[in-house]
Amino acid sequence: MKPVMKRRAVNSAIREAALAAGYSELQANILGARLPESAAVDIRAHVSPTLRMLDAPDRLPDIAIAAERIADFVMDESQRAIIISDHDVDGISGHSVLRTALIEYFGVNHHRLGGVLSHKRREGFGVSDALLERMIQQYPPPALCITVDQGSQDNERFKKMQALGYVTICTDHHHVDEPPSAAIACVNPSRHDSEFADASICGAHVAWLVACAVRRVLIKRGVLAGDSPNLAPLLDIVSSAVVADAVNVAASKNNRAVINYGLTRMNANARPVWVAMRNILHKEGPLTAQDLGMGIGPRINALSRMGDALPGVQLMRAPDVQKAMELAAFADSENQQRKQIESQMLDQAVVIARGQAEAGRHATCVYLADGTSGVGGIVASRLVDAFGRPSVCLSPKFGQPGMLTGSLRSIPGINIIQALTAAKEADSECCLFFGGHKAAGGVSLLEEHLERFNDAFNAAVGTQRDLSKATPIYFSDGPLNQTPSEQVMDEIEALAPYGREFELPQFEGEFAVGNVRAVGDGTHLKLSLIDATGQAHDAIWFRAKKVDDPDPVMPGNWVRALYSLSANHFRGTRRIDIQIKHVSLNS
Repeated sequence: MKPVMKRRAVNSAIREAALAAGYSELQANILGARLPESAAVDIRAHVSPTLRMLDAPDRLPDIAIAAERIADFVMDESQRAIIISDHDVDGISGHSVLRTALIEYFGVNHHRLGGVLSHKRREGFGVSDALLERMIQQYPPPALCITVDQGSQDNERFKKMQALGYVTICTDHHHVDEPPSAAIACVNPSRHDSEFADASICGAHVAWLVACAVRRVLIKRGVLAGDSPNLAPLLDIVSSAVVADAVNVAASKNNRAVINYGLTRMNANARPVWVAMRNILHKEGPLTAQDLGMGIGPRINALSRMGDALPGVQLMRAPDVQKAMELAAFADSENQQRKQIESQMLDQAVVIARGQAEAGRHATCVYLADGTSGVGGIVASRLVDAFGRPSVCLSPKFGQPGMLTGSLRSIPGINIIQALTAAKEADSECCLFFGGHKAAGGVSLLEEHLERFNDAFNAAVGTQRDLSKATPIYFSDGPLNQTPSEQVMDEIEALAPYGREFELPQFEGEFAVGNVRAVGDGTHLKLSLIDATGQAHDAIWFRAKKVDDPDPVMPGNWVRALYSLSANHFRGTRRIDIQIKHVSLNS
């Protein structure tokens, strides 16, 4: 479908506040198109918050109960605990943070601490029956179980755990209707009764706050000295989850502060994982949020998409660079396999989704009988980009004939959880389980109910907004009105981090095309773009075409491009490149 270019609206109050605070004209326009109006009160503090501005854990629901019980475990050497986490970057990061805090900061012997990460393809999302069965075999009761980045919807499994002699603490950030009664605590900022100011923090951040609260209790009890090290050094791990989990970085000062502080620590090479990842990415210059989102995050996620997520925790906690390099190389190879599977699945999915979009469906719902559930979320994201609608990618559930599992991705303004809730209210049998947050989720259903789910979900999305004629929307910040330069790049980078709701600026411009050549796997193009002044600029256009297709542009073409700017560091020099999002040929 042909995308539509839409100019971002600029909030005049934010723009004026930014200019008054000393930001440049370019920066004021960027901020005015992204920040909530409330940020105008102290715009510099909002754009670049410090760690002192982080919300304390005290107002999280059940935080005191959780901290006291975990402190009991720390102090009683006869007790064992199990960390049970999700398989994505958020779960892996949160698992790593909590394990590191307990062992390295609180002195827990590692033999007392077990760990289980859900297997995406075999066990699906959450604390499933299959995960529970595996956990019982590995770590028989009694034990304290602490979930990370999951559990809010898993009360039935918690009841079974309770009956067996486990005690459960749930830490999570996903949607929850009622906190699980079989857990002694459910620490979740998304609870309706939460007084925590920021519901947009990720699961790893919640786990970090829980660990901070445990530290306070241990100091109060005299187990730790009052000047014992705080847990701020663990925020580099948390920051990787903030970016990869695509939580809001426009309205949330917590998320912005964590990312900036985390990147500062990463770029000091304080942890072997970041040294290894920098090597894998062939990265010169400082790591950025874009490196986390587009380079590091996908490689860590690939571990669970293709197999077991445990190497992700081992990578995060690698004791030296050599071990980190081994694990990072493995993650990179898994990511290459993931790309191949994604390409095959996407070719099939696009055909199905196109028919649904042309039929006026509000959402696309694709079932791939030969698909791999581990890659479903990426395929769903690509369908969102291609058709401008919320998308679901379903495939058979491993080891459960007749069951389907799927990943969902949304567009701005459509709440996935709200849509799934409405679908199940309209047809109680259309799906068995769902979870997630407003931008992304997971679902399980019977294969025989596929059409019922498709219809119910489609109708539920339609009640939020009529998307029957939707097309992909590319948001533009308008013309740059100056030549791309290091000064322009400095102004843009000064507003970082960029991410969800605070996207990297994209500009419109007209160029003549110079050289064109395919690079990478043959789907990307390297171009030379010549502006109206005759100056040539290096440009890269990712996923510009399929391998066997002709190039969409030729030397001599005059094009209108939507692009962002990127700083390319090579052998001590810094060059400003253009990254193309979309091109239209001028007649």
